[in-house]
Amino acid sequence: METDESESEAEYNRMTENLHQLRDSDSLKSDFIATASHELRTPLTSVWMGVHLLLEKAAGELTDKQIEVLSACREDCERLDKLMRDLLDLSRIEAGESKPTLALVKTRDLIDEATKELRPQVESKGLDFKVDAPFTLPAVRVDRMQVERVLANLVVNAIRYTQYGEIKISAQPRGDSLAVSVSDTGSGIPQEYLPHIFDKFVQVPGAATGGAGLGLAISRLIVEAHGGQISVQSERGKGSTFTFTLPIAA
Repeated sequence: METDESESEAEYNRMTENLHQLRDSDSLKSDFIATASHELRTPLTSVWMGVHLLLEKAAGELTDKQIEVLSACREDCERLDKLMRDLLDLSRIEAGESKPTLALVKTRDLIDEATKELRPQVESKGLDFKVDAPFTLPAVRVDRMQVERVLANLVVNAIRYTQYGEIKISAQPRGDSLAVSVSDTGSGIPQEYLPHIFDKFVQVPGAATGGAGLGLAISRLIVEAHGGQISVQSERGKGSTFTFTLPIAA
């Protein structure tokens, strides 16, 4: 009997030690990502500014081919800058340094403000952009900028996977919460990817380039920091619907 108890205690101690090691390892990775991202942004900004000045012909006239090459360089710099910002934001959120600053917000106003910025991106790809959010929706207490970022991440993600059809934002009460959904008529997500779609650096094959697999991970952390949950329903070839909840303000 004593032997069994000793073995159980030893097993428990091993599990606890492994858990601490995993937490320490994850913390080290987050610290490294934050430091590397911060250090890389300075030289990247210098490169971006140099390319911009060349395109503005500050160093003389350019041929069409030179403009084409420099324009591609500028696009890559902008893509890398976004990646650096996402990595920094992710590390700050994970470290608890970007806690939401809550304020009472009318739900319809929140959605209208977000869609104002997103509509040109959707319609420029030839997609319909629909909003189904009644003015009578209850207010929420949220960090407006963070929730708008979640909506932007979900819509940009939908644009990436949708070649034709529509993208729709809808909102409705669900018990004590408000459920906000972003649906599309895109290619959908293979079933094997659904359990991991909100993990860091997860990318579904077949999507247009441009993402690093951080948008959904950041969105999940923001929603959870507000006391909500985020989920996805998708079927290959029939589009996807991402839904997140926010507590309704008392």
